[in-house]
Formats: sequence, structure tokens, C-alpha cells
Amino acid sequence: LEGMKSLDTNTLKIKDFLFWNEGAYTRNLISKTESFELMVCCWEPGQSSILHDLNGQIGWVKVLKGDLEFNTVNMKSSSDDIETKKLVKDDLFTHQAKKQMYNIKNASNERAISLHLYSYPISFYNVMNDIGTDVENINVSYYSINGSLIN
Repeated sequence: LEGMKSLDTNTLKIKDFLFWNEGAYTRNLISKTESFELMVCCWEPGQSSILHDLNGQIGWVKVLKGDLEFNTVNMKSSSDDIETKKLVKDDLFTHQAKKQMYNIKNASNERAISLHLYSYPISFYNVMNDIGTDVENINVSYYSINGSLIN
């Protein structure tokens, strides 16, 4: 966590991992071991992730460029309470609750970039459907791995 907080985003060399897609945000894997997973996500204006969990893992997200909204839903609660946090460059978001789902949205008019670190690799996560009635498992996918686009 301290490493993510103190990370100097001005000297971070991630340009080889930045890929964009007008249709959806991109998940670009930088490194994955048995102990952690590190990726960078690229967000065009208005793009968002689906409502999902981290399959019990702890995750940290640092905003490298732009503004992002983090919407968190407590799945233990019977209410539809959504907590929204707006983060800007160099802000850090920690997700560690097992009974929470969240999504990320680029609510600005400019591109955004976020760096994601997970305590262990995530092979699948649970997602909530659009009407909030069903949860299903989906496998994790990437737009690029180690700087190379996936076909």
C-alpha cells in the first residue's frame, strides 16, 4: 500500500502498456505472479466497468491521469445504497470488503488512466446484472498482456 501511495506517476514508464478502445475501457496486464497482479486500465470519456467484486482479493487503484468515479454497493445491505467517490490524479482507492461490489467510471470529458494492484491474481469475479437481481461469475480478460494486444 505504501508503494502505491508514494509511487511517482511522473516517472512511471507505462506508455508501452497503454491501449485504448472506443467501445470499452481496456484492461492491460503489466505483470502477474502467484502473489500479485498489476495492470493499467485506459478509459475513454464516459466508459465504465460493470458492477463487480474482486473475488475476495484486496485491490488498490491509483489514478494516473484524469478523474474517475468509484461507485460501491454493499451487498450485505437490503438497501440500494451506493457510495460514490470521485478521485483525481494520484488519488488511491482501496477495495477490500468481501461483500461489496463496485464499478469505475470516467465521468470526465478527457481520457483517464488507472493503475490496479491486486493482492493475488484474480481469475474470475462476480458481476451484477443491469437490474441488480442476479450475480454471475465471469472470467477475467485482458486487452493486452505485457505490451502486446490480444487477438
